Amino acid sequence: MVGFNKSSSIFFVLMLTNIGQLYAVGTAEVDLSASLVDGSCSIELSDKALHFKPYSVASFPTAKTTVEIQPISAKVTCEGGNTTPLLTLKGITPYSGNNQVFLDSTPNGTGFMIQHGKKELGLNDFYNSDALENQGKQVALTPLNSSNQFSSTEYFGIGLVSVDNTVTPDFLKANIRFTVLFQ
Repeated sequence: MVGFNKSSSIFFVLMLTNIGQLYAVGTAEVDLSASLVDGSCSIELSDKALHFKPYSVASFPTAKTTVEIQPISAKVTCEGGNTTPLLTLKGITPYSGNNQVFLDSTPNGTGFMIQHGKKELGLNDFYNSDALENQGKQVALTPLNSSNQFSSTEYFGIGLVSVDNTVTPDFLKANIRFTVLFQ
Protein backbone atom coordinates (compact mmCIF):
# COMPACT_ATOMS: atom_id res chain seq x y z
CA MET A 1 0.00 0.00 0.00
CA VAL A 2 1.31 3.39 -0.97
CA GLY A 3 1.20 6.07 1.68
CA PHE A 4 0.76 9.77 1.05
CA ASN A 5 2.50 12.36 3.08
CA LYS A 6 2.26 16.11 3.00
CA SER A 7 4.93 16.61 0.32
CA SER A 8 3.53 13.89 -1.99
CA SER A 9 0.04 15.48 -1.72
CA ILE A 10 1.42 18.87 -2.72
CA PHE A 11 3.28 17.27 -5.65
CA PHE A 12 0.05 15.54 -6.77
CA VAL A 13 -1.95 18.82 -6.63
CA LEU A 14 0.79 20.64 -8.57
CA MET A 15 0.81 17.87 -11.12
CA LEU A 16 -2.98 18.17 -11.61
CA THR A 17 -2.68 21.95 -11.91
CA ASN A 18 -0.04 21.58 -14.61
CA ILE A 19 -2.17 19.08 -16.53
CA GLY A 20 -5.02 21.61 -16.63
CA GLN A 21 -2.64 24.20 -18.02
CA LEU A 22 -1.44 21.89 -20.76
CA TYR A 23 -4.92 21.56 -22.28
CA ALA A 24 -6.82 24.62 -23.41
CA VAL A 25 -10.50 24.45 -22.52
CA GLY A 26 -13.14 25.84 -24.88
CA THR A 27 -16.79 26.30 -24.03
CA ALA A 28 -19.92 26.87 -26.05
CA GLU A 29 -23.55 27.28 -25.18
CA VAL A 30 -26.72 26.38 -26.99
CA ASP A 31 -30.22 27.67 -26.29
CA LEU A 32 -32.87 25.00 -26.64
CA SER A 33 -36.60 25.50 -27.04
CA ALA A 34 -39.56 23.41 -28.08
CA SER A 35 -43.29 23.75 -28.48
CA LEU A 36 -45.61 20.96 -27.50
CA VAL A 37 -48.96 21.07 -29.25
CA ASP A 38 -51.95 18.80 -29.50
CA GLY A 39 -52.16 19.19 -33.26
CA SER A 40 -52.03 21.64 -36.12
CA CYS A 41 -54.33 23.06 -38.77
CA SER A 42 -53.88 24.59 -42.20
CA ILE A 43 -56.11 26.83 -44.27
CA GLU A 44 -56.17 27.35 -48.03
CA LEU A 45 -58.33 30.07 -49.57
CA SER A 46 -60.05 29.55 -52.92
CA ASP A 47 -58.86 32.97 -54.13
CA LYS A 48 -55.78 35.05 -53.34
CA ALA A 49 -57.49 38.26 -54.52
CA LEU A 50 -61.04 39.45 -55.15
CA HIS A 51 -61.77 42.36 -57.47
CA PHE A 52 -64.99 44.29 -57.06
CA LYS A 53 -66.63 46.34 -59.83
CA PRO A 54 -66.26 50.13 -59.81
CA TYR A 55 -69.17 51.94 -58.14
CA SER A 56 -70.29 55.54 -57.99
CA VAL A 57 -70.51 57.17 -54.55
CA ALA A 58 -74.23 57.54 -55.36
CA SER A 59 -74.46 53.72 -55.10
CA PHE A 60 -74.16 54.18 -51.33
CA PRO A 61 -77.22 56.30 -50.45
CA THR A 62 -77.05 55.58 -46.71
CA ALA A 63 -74.81 54.03 -44.11
CA LYS A 64 -74.81 50.23 -43.96
CA THR A 65 -75.46 49.83 -47.68
CA THR A 66 -74.01 46.76 -49.42
CA VAL A 67 -73.43 47.06 -53.18
CA GLU A 68 -71.71 43.75 -53.97
CA ILE A 69 -71.01 40.41 -52.29
CA GLN A 70 -68.35 38.00 -53.51
CA PRO A 71 -67.95 34.43 -52.24
CA ILE A 72 -64.72 32.90 -51.06
CA SER A 73 -64.13 29.47 -49.58
CA ALA A 74 -61.46 28.06 -47.32
CA LYS A 75 -60.34 24.46 -47.06
CA VAL A 76 -59.44 23.75 -43.44
CA THR A 77 -57.46 20.62 -42.58
CA CYS A 78 -56.22 19.57 -39.14
CA GLU A 79 -53.95 16.83 -37.82
CA GLY A 80 -53.73 15.53 -34.29
CA GLY A 81 -57.19 14.24 -33.51
CA ASN A 82 -60.77 15.42 -33.26
CA THR A 83 -61.03 19.19 -33.06
CA THR A 84 -63.24 22.18 -33.65
CA PRO A 85 -60.81 24.63 -35.27
CA LEU A 86 -61.10 28.31 -34.46
CA LEU A 87 -60.81 31.13 -37.00
CA THR A 88 -59.47 34.62 -36.37
CA LEU A 89 -59.04 37.52 -38.78
CA LYS A 90 -56.38 40.19 -38.81
CA GLY A 91 -56.46 43.34 -40.88
CA ILE A 92 -56.94 47.08 -40.61
CA THR A 93 -60.32 48.31 -39.39
CA PRO A 94 -59.96 52.11 -39.47
CA TYR A 95 -63.42 53.15 -38.29
CA SER A 96 -63.67 54.07 -34.63
CA GLY A 97 -65.92 51.66 -32.75
CA ASN A 98 -66.30 49.37 -35.77
CA ASN A 99 -63.97 46.39 -36.01
CA GLN A 100 -66.00 44.63 -38.70
CA VAL A 101 -65.23 46.81 -41.75
CA PHE A 102 -61.76 46.33 -43.21
CA LEU A 103 -59.90 48.97 -45.22
CA ASP A 104 -56.15 49.58 -45.65
CA SER A 105 -56.44 53.15 -46.94
CA THR A 106 -57.72 56.36 -45.39
CA PRO A 107 -61.35 55.97 -44.30
CA ASN A 108 -63.75 57.19 -46.98
CA GLY A 109 -67.01 55.82 -45.57
CA THR A 110 -66.68 52.36 -47.15
CA GLY A 111 -64.83 49.08 -46.75
CA PHE A 112 -65.16 45.31 -46.80
CA MET A 113 -67.21 43.18 -44.41
CA ILE A 114 -66.92 39.38 -44.04
CA GLN A 115 -69.74 37.01 -43.15
CA HIS A 116 -69.09 33.33 -42.35
CA GLY A 117 -71.37 30.75 -43.93
CA LYS A 118 -73.73 33.39 -45.27
CA LYS A 119 -74.13 32.18 -48.85
CA GLU A 120 -77.82 33.16 -49.02
CA LEU A 121 -77.68 36.74 -47.69
CA GLY A 122 -78.84 39.40 -50.11
CA LEU A 123 -77.52 42.93 -50.40
CA ASN A 124 -80.18 44.26 -47.99
CA ASP A 125 -79.36 41.64 -45.32
CA PHE A 126 -75.59 41.52 -45.53
CA TYR A 127 -74.53 44.40 -43.25
CA ASN A 128 -75.27 43.12 -39.73
CA SER A 129 -73.68 42.39 -36.38
CA ASP A 130 -72.92 38.76 -37.30
CA ALA A 131 -69.96 39.90 -39.39
CA LEU A 132 -66.54 38.59 -38.46
CA GLU A 133 -64.35 40.91 -36.43
CA ASN A 134 -60.75 42.06 -36.73
CA GLN A 135 -58.73 40.39 -33.98
CA GLY A 136 -62.04 39.79 -32.30
CA LYS A 137 -63.66 36.71 -30.95
CA GLN A 138 -62.55 33.38 -32.29
CA VAL A 139 -65.17 31.75 -34.51
CA ALA A 140 -65.72 28.00 -34.21
CA LEU A 141 -65.62 26.25 -37.58
CA THR A 142 -66.97 22.83 -38.58
CA PRO A 143 -65.89 20.10 -36.11
CA LEU A 144 -63.27 17.84 -37.70
CA ASN A 145 -62.98 14.11 -37.10
CA SER A 146 -62.37 10.85 -38.94
CA SER A 147 -65.83 10.91 -40.58
CA ASN A 148 -64.88 14.04 -42.58
CA GLN A 149 -61.19 13.06 -42.89
CA PHE A 150 -60.29 15.98 -40.55
CA SER A 151 -61.08 18.45 -43.35
CA SER A 152 -63.91 20.83 -44.24
CA THR A 153 -64.70 23.63 -46.65
CA GLU A 154 -65.87 26.84 -45.02
CA TYR A 155 -67.79 29.49 -46.96
CA PHE A 156 -67.58 33.25 -46.58
CA GLY A 157 -69.21 36.23 -48.21
CA ILE A 158 -67.18 39.42 -48.59
CA GLY A 159 -69.25 42.53 -49.11
CA LEU A 160 -68.39 46.02 -50.27
CA VAL A 161 -70.28 48.17 -47.77
CA SER A 162 -70.72 51.75 -46.61
CA VAL A 163 -70.13 52.64 -42.98
CA ASP A 164 -71.16 56.30 -43.04
CA ASN A 165 -73.81 58.38 -44.77
CA THR A 166 -71.03 60.28 -46.54
CA VAL A 167 -68.86 58.36 -49.00
CA THR A 168 -65.94 59.91 -50.87
CA PRO A 169 -64.24 58.58 -54.03
CA ASP A 170 -61.15 56.45 -53.41
CA PHE A 171 -59.39 53.23 -54.43
CA LEU A 172 -60.29 50.59 -51.85
CA LYS A 173 -57.95 47.84 -50.70
CA ALA A 174 -57.85 45.53 -47.71
CA ASN A 175 -55.41 42.77 -46.81
CA ILE A 176 -56.99 40.31 -44.39
CA ARG A 177 -55.19 37.38 -42.78
CA PHE A 178 -57.25 34.27 -42.00
CA THR A 179 -55.71 32.19 -39.20
CA VAL A 180 -57.04 28.82 -38.08
CA LEU A 181 -56.13 27.33 -34.70
CA PHE A 182 -56.24 23.75 -33.44
CA GLN A 183 -58.54 23.68 -30.41
